Amino acid sequence: MSSPAISPARAAAARANGAKSRGPITPEGRARSSQNALSHGLTSQLSGQLSAREVTLHGEDPAAFDQFRASYLDRFQPADQPELDLVESMALSRWRLRRIAMLEVEVFETTHFRNQVRIKNELDEDAPFNAPMGWVFMEASKGKSLNLLLRYEGQLTRTYERSLKALQTLQKARASQPKHELQNEPKPARLPPSPATERPYATPLAAPSRPPVAPFSDARIERAFPAPVAESVT
Repeated sequence: MSSPAISPARAAAARANGAKSRGPITPEGRARSSQNALSHGLTSQLSGQLSAREVTLHGEDPAAFDQFRASYLDRFQPADQPELDLVESMALSRWRLRRIAMLEVEVFETTHFRNQVRIKNELDEDAPFNAPMGWVFMEASKGKSLNLLLRYEGQLTRTYERSLKALQTLQKARASQPKHELQNEPKPARLPPSPATERPYATPLAAPSRPPVAPFSDARIERAFPAPVAESVT
């Protein structure tokens, strides 16, 4: 169904009201407006090497995240960019899981603080400690905050497990390769084997035969080297 047409007068009034808006004027208003894009920081996607200032929220220590990530790099020793991406994905997922634990405490504490009067009226004075906590849990589960945290917790846990499994697969394949062969390195072509290589125990060829030479007889020696004629003495 098409939306009803807006009258020209109403459209002109909307444009006039919009033109009057210049955003927050006071420093406090501008500070709040600058934080509008700051969310819970549980699903932000980063490419390349992580920057601590892009990952940490206000109140979190960037140096603590750098140290946390360095412990993962030291533990898994990535050898190339794909392995590095997986290790950083694991570190970021675990960092956010820690953040979820902190947010969960805040949800329960806030629910308890806002409902102190109701808890006092609905529970007995001698009720054990776990009774108010159970009341707070049931009240918090009626809202969206706790369910949202549980959903993000499951999502981050699956991301961590998938990254760990993929990293183990890559490192196992790399470890199974021969050390003298580089990954994706073309192997040299093999030349066809020579006859000597193909038949290592072949009988060597015999030397060509020559006609036999008759032994020298005394007559041949005398013809070749005649004896000198003795000179007569008169």
